Amino acid sequence: MPKRMIIVLAVVVIVIVIAVLATREDPDVVVDEDVAIEYILWDASQLPAYTEVAELFMERNPDIEINIVQMGWGDYWDDLTRRLATDDAPDVWTNHVAFFRDFAERGQMLALDDRIEQSDIIELNAFMPGLADLFVFEGANYGLPKDWDTIAVLYNKEHVAEAGIDREELENLTWNPDDGGSYQEVIQRLTLDVNGNDGLSPGFDRNNTARHGFAEAFDAMSAWGQTQFSLLAKTLDWEFHNETATEFYFDEPEFVSIIEWMRMMTDEGYYLPFEDSESVNELLVAGEVSMVTDGSWMIGFYTDNMGDNVGFAPIPHGPQGRNSMFNGLSDAIWSGTDNPEEAWKWVEFLASPEAQEIVGSYGVVFPAVASATEIALDVYAQRGHDVSAYTDLAFDDEKNHLHPIAANATQIDSIMQDAFERIWLAPADPADELARATAEINALFR
Repeated sequence: MPKRMIIVLAVVVIVIVIAVLATREDPDVVVDEDVAIEYILWDASQLPAYTEVAELFMERNPDIEINIVQMGWGDYWDDLTRRLATDDAPDVWTNHVAFFRDFAERGQMLALDDRIEQSDIIELNAFMPGLADLFVFEGANYGLPKDWDTIAVLYNKEHVAEAGIDREELENLTWNPDDGGSYQEVIQRLTLDVNGNDGLSPGFDRNNTARHGFAEAFDAMSAWGQTQFSLLAKTLDWEFHNETATEFYFDEPEFVSIIEWMRMMTDEGYYLPFEDSESVNELLVAGEVSMVTDGSWMIGFYTDNMGDNVGFAPIPHGPQGRNSMFNGLSDAIWSGTDNPEEAWKWVEFLASPEAQEIVGSYGVVFPAVASATEIALDVYAQRGHDVSAYTDLAFDDEKNHLHPIAANATQIDSIMQDAFERIWLAPADPADELARATAEINALFR
C-alpha cells in the first residue's frame, strides 16, 4: 500500500476515534438509540389485551420499546410506593383514584394539560362522563382514563334454581339495615347447614354451615368498601366525608347500622367468616358459596371459569334506591422519568379510541371510551352473558356515585382495615370501634 494512502487511513481512523470520544464526553451531543418505557399494571386478565396494544404501538414507533410488568394488587402498591421513594419508579403506571391524590400532592406525577391540549387524538369528552374529572387535582390533569367499573350481584345459577329463587326475585332485591329485606332472605335460602337445612329453617345449625349463601371480600375491605358496603351505604343517603374531604363520617348511625347488619349475617352463619374470606371469587367458582358482589373488572374471570353457570343481577334497592360506586382507572406518568415525551406518546395511545377498542374486544373490562365499551358489550353478548346489571348503573347518574378522593388515603385505609378486623375478629362493638377509627382519621386533618 502506498505510504500516502496509509497516512490518509490513519488520519481517518483518528478522526473517527476522536468523534466517538467526544460524543461520550459531551453531554450535549445526542446519540440516537431506542428508548425503553416501563409500564406496570396489576390485573393479569388485562395483560393479553395490553400486550397487543403495546405490540401495535411499537410497530408504529420502532424507536420506543414498551416493557409491561404485571404483579398482584398488594405487591403492586407496595412496590410502587417503595420505588417512588427511592427515585426509581416505572415511567408509566396504572393508577387508582384511591391513591391518586397522595401521588399528586407529593409531585410524583406529570401534569398532562398542555400535552392533552396539543394532542390530535385525545378528546376528553370522548370518555364516559365524570371519568376524566377523577384525576384532576388543584386544576391540573394527572391521568387519562382507561376503563370504568360498577358493582353487581353475581350468583351460582344451579344453587339459585335449587333454592327455588327465580330471576324476577333477583332483579328486584331490596335491602334495609333492620331486617335485611329480600336480599337477606335470598342469602338465607341459599345457605345450607351440614344436614341440608337452609338458613330460614328452624333447625338451621349456624355453627355447622356446609355452604354459605354469601361471601364478602372482608380480607380486601378498605375504607371505601367498593364491592362490600358502598352499594348499601349510599342507599341510606350516607356520605363518606364532607365537601373538602377533611372530615369523615364512619361513626354516623347509618354507617354503623350497615356494619352491624353485616356482622350479624356473619355471626348467624349466612356470610362466610371473616377469616375464610380470602379469594371469595374462587369460592364462588368452586361452588362453596352461592353469591358475591363484585366489580365489572371481574366479569371475564367468572365467565371464563363458570361459563353459563354464573348469573349477574342488579345490586339491591335500599331505602333511598339503588346506587353503585362508579370508579375508573387512569395511566399516570412519573414526574422523574428520563423519557417524558416517549412516556406521553405511550399514554396518549393508551387513551386513544383505537387502543381502547382493542382492549374492549377482549371482553375483560369496560374501556373509558364509549365506542370501546360498546365493543365490550357486544363481546359479552356473543358469549351469551347479560351484563346489563353493570351498565344500567353506569349510564344513569341517579344510580351511581364517584369513588371518594381524599388526602391521606393510605393512612385512612390502614385505620379502617384495622377497625374492621377488630369488629369481626376481636370482636369489638361496631359503634365503639368505628367511633375510635373515625376520630383517628379526622385527626390526620387537624
